[in-house]
Amino acid sequence: MMVSPFILRRKKKEVLLELPDKQEQIVYAKMSIVQEKMYLQILDEVRKSLFIIPSNTTEIPEPSLNYIHVLTALTRLRQITDHPALVEPNLKHDADMSGKTELLMELVEDALGSGKKILIFSQFVQMLKIIRELFVKSKINFEYLDGETKNRQHHVENFNNNNNVRVFLISLKAGGFGLNLTAADTVILVDPWWNPQIENQAIDRAHRIGQSKKVQVYKLITRGSVEEKIQVLQQNKRELFETIIEEGQTLLKTMDTNQLKELFTY
Repeated sequence: MMVSPFILRRKKKEVLLELPDKQEQIVYAKMSIVQEKMYLQILDEVRKSLFIIPSNTTEIPEPSLNYIHVLTALTRLRQITDHPALVEPNLKHDADMSGKTELLMELVEDALGSGKKILIFSQFVQMLKIIRELFVKSKINFEYLDGETKNRQHHVENFNNNNNVRVFLISLKAGGFGLNLTAADTVILVDPWWNPQIENQAIDRAHRIGQSKKVQVYKLITRGSVEEKIQVLQQNKRELFETIIEEGQTLLKTMDTNQLKELFTY
């Protein structure tokens, strides 16, 4: 309320009238047996360590929560929903170890069969590397960019101009802004982020000035996981996100104990 008199906000759709539409779709994946087992095991550990209920009472106390521990636990759960090898490196990187990677490969193959160019974003670099392995096995040509990538513009230009390279794997933090990738008309967000504005920035690598085609966006969500709860939080807090854009994890500090407990239900 204090800063609003000094802010002029003009949304892209109000300025770029010629920009084609974008269509967003949530696509749900089912956990593999290995994923579900690991997920439930971590949930049990979290409940015992973060939400301790004395045996002589049925009331849930207000614990003194360490938000670093909460965030760490949530990150582990979210990594499992991507691929269990993110938490247990000794596991194979096969697609069928994760319902999400199986779904991702199906979406990519269908899109490539329709002549699409695809951007794939994940906030976990190790997840991108697993996908990269799967693409190599499937003989899918791709470009790759994370925080350690040198000469970013070379990779961008090769994707935009080389018709033989139709997929670009990108770290959400390293490539979520500042790149012009209008050759792409399909965007896949492998994992949700707390702040939907960060996701929108990634989508805008393709849906921006110079785009001449309709952009299709797929958001991959694992059913029965914390990812569904992140989606609900995004919807409930969208007004806040639209007025104050901050790092997503600060949202945790605005939540009471019951809201935090809800994240760790199954």
